[in-house]
Amino acid sequence: MHPVMRHLARDHVAMQAVLDAVEREVAVAEAGGPLDSELVVLALRYLRDFPEWHHHPLEEALFARAIGRDPGCEEAFAEVWAEHDRFPAASQRLLDWFEDGPGAPSMTAAEALGELGRYAAGQRRHIRRENDEVFLVLLSVLTDEDWEVGGSASVDGTAGAFKPLFDRIQAAGASATR
Repeated sequence: MHPVMRHLARDHVAMQAVLDAVEREVAVAEAGGPLDSELVVLALRYLRDFPEWHHHPLEEALFARAIGRDPGCEEAFAEVWAEHDRFPAASQRLLDWFEDGPGAPSMTAAEALGELGRYAAGQRRHIRRENDEVFLVLLSVLTDEDWEVGGSASVDGTAGAFKPLFDRIQAAGASATR
């Protein structure tokens, strides 16, 4: 497997860890427990920013190269590409609510939790589609040269500005299993 594909797969593992934390928070809150809104805000910022700044530009450059090689594969990317366009606004809508808190007039707490759960499920479906379908198309169409796209330098989605989130996720996961 090309190192760029391994990098994209690592990104997906990191994003799934964030989604696990979000889904755990939704389950706790729906069961009447306390919601860790700080963790949810960190997670939503990550899910808005990391893919948009680092992950999706790389994927989309690869999509464009694949379409250049085989225009027929554009259909395989259409829904994923559309989701790349929709997800930042969905992330921001939820982020606005969770940053403003339960007094925000845009939706009730129950509606926000429901939307957060649907959002996480949609993100998870998106990742699954990329892993199971889109990446297979890329692997079948792209040449070794095609994988060398500008900006493919590896950015660790669990370090730097995002490290506090992953520290919190690790701590929350450890306390959830006690």
